[in-house]
Amino acid sequence: MEKAASSRLFLCARTNHKLLLVQWPGSHYNTAVNQFNPKEYILVGLVASLSTLVMIFAPTSIELLRYESLSVSQGEWWRLFTANFTHSSWNHWMLNFAGLLLIDYLFQPLIKQAQRAALLLFSMALNVFLLHLTMNLSWYVGLSGALHGFLVGAALLSFSRARLFNGLIILVVSAKLALELSSEINQGTASFIGANVVEEAHLAGAISGVVYLLLLKTGGWSRSHWIARTNKKAHH
Repeated sequence: MEKAASSRLFLCARTNHKLLLVQWPGSHYNTAVNQFNPKEYILVGLVASLSTLVMIFAPTSIELLRYESLSVSQGEWWRLFTANFTHSSWNHWMLNFAGLLLIDYLFQPLIKQAQRAALLLFSMALNVFLLHLTMNLSWYVGLSGALHGFLVGAALLSFSRARLFNGLIILVVSAKLALELSSEINQGTASFIGANVVEEAHLAGAISGVVYLLLLKTGGWSRSHWIARTNKKAHH
């Protein structure tokens, strides 16, 4: 009976702090109900807290931490990472926080928090770095690029455990990116957040998620790889 239950996919609805699962074919998720665990939200809480602090001390904090092409070229490399914690407005902050919370919530049953954190941090850093290499932006703020990497990377990492669910995510994100880059569909969002939407950041973020997976698959960042290297050094 347990084996049969573990071969089904989940989709969730929260009731009384529990995650109820709708079972579909194609997944190795083996728990019918996932109890609410506050510790699973440490990642979301830290990112949200840092972003909130930055907003409270804006605009000075924004000017110090946002991505600026000229400043990075002059050696202020921290902006490649801290730009993710800056936002153009509270509406912008709210959209990014809601996206982060939703993505993290959906993948809690499939990916451990440490792996989710590593994926998000990697996407945050590589996403803005790719923008720096490929675009001539005077400045950039926001987490949406990294969130695309977080979503795509999480779907790829857990693909074998929830094929239909993750396949739909990859399909929807791919269609969204194609539409964004070929037509102006973000005018409403730009008006809401008080800044232009940099669609290329979403693409760079998605690429970051793919790169993270490739690094894991090649063994360079796998836990077993580092254990093997440590044991080899110990024997020397």
